[in-house]
Amino acid sequence: MLGKLLARLHGKAASSPVQVGLHITNGSVAFAKVFMRAGEKPELLALDYRLFSETDRSEQLLSLFTQYELKDIPVVLSLTQKNYQLMMVDAPDVSEEEVKGVLQWKLRELIDYPIEDAQLSYFDIPAKRASDDAKLGFAVVARNSVITELQMNAINLGYHVIAIDIPELEMRNLVIAGGFGEKPTAVVRLTHRGGSVLYIREGNVYMQRTFDLGLELLLESDLDDSDEVRLIQESLTLEIQRSIDYCSSYLRQPTAAQILMMPLAKNKPKMMEYIQHTLGIECISFDLNHIFESTESMDPEKQNRCLLALGAAIRMAGGVHVATG
Repeated sequence: MLGKLLARLHGKAASSPVQVGLHITNGSVAFAKVFMRAGEKPELLALDYRLFSETDRSEQLLSLFTQYELKDIPVVLSLTQKNYQLMMVDAPDVSEEEVKGVLQWKLRELIDYPIEDAQLSYFDIPAKRASDDAKLGFAVVARNSVITELQMNAINLGYHVIAIDIPELEMRNLVIAGGFGEKPTAVVRLTHRGGSVLYIREGNVYMQRTFDLGLELLLESDLDDSDEVRLIQESLTLEIQRSIDYCSSYLRQPTAAQILMMPLAKNKPKMMEYIQHTLGIECISFDLNHIFESTESMDPEKQNRCLLALGAAIRMAGGVHVATG
């Protein structure tokens, strides 16, 4: 099912001009409803974020469905990071029909459940490994049961699910829509427990690297000049540098021309200045308000919480308006 739903990662736009992105975790749901217009900024029709307990999960999802009139509207579901694995692999040198079989053989020993229980998808990386010029790609692996449960929970409540996407490609959608997709760009997303760095160039994802690091104090504290915060800041900057260096050396890609920080719940200008000064690379705080037409401005916390839902909602390759200022 993931293979089918992710099969057209770079495919055609959905036939409906209105599309919904839905990102569901164990205790929350982020929702975005967008109207897409060819050659124009997408219009943000609705944005919502709700917390729920396990007992009222279905009730909250049904409430969203009813309140925002979602009958027959295409929905793209966003996987949570823990529900799939994204692995860089040697590109299978076979026909498209044979890719799944080759991936099953390659990945069998790399997952902790039977490969027969896995859903697989694959997309190419437009670069070669520096050491041997081997072609590379990304394999997306998820349990059948996880994908089925996610999809059927939504369908049973009336949602018209057309695709399931992953955070890396949802962030790519936003980067392209924001006009940052052409230059070599290190896209950084932070959470309290660590973060990830994507290298995006000419609209393609070349690399993804995650790291574990306790960032809660750095992201939430107002004590930006404390010794403890400075140490965390230094560690974070080192992780970003390692990611950029890895892409340059492993894939022979140009050094990132800019660092794009995905929306943080609290703006951290001193942290941004430190990263820019230390690495000598422009560090830009990504404001999603520049991407969407909307009657209301999104505050940083709303952008942070609804990031992946917004990226899923504009999953319409070729139909994404690129902001020019």
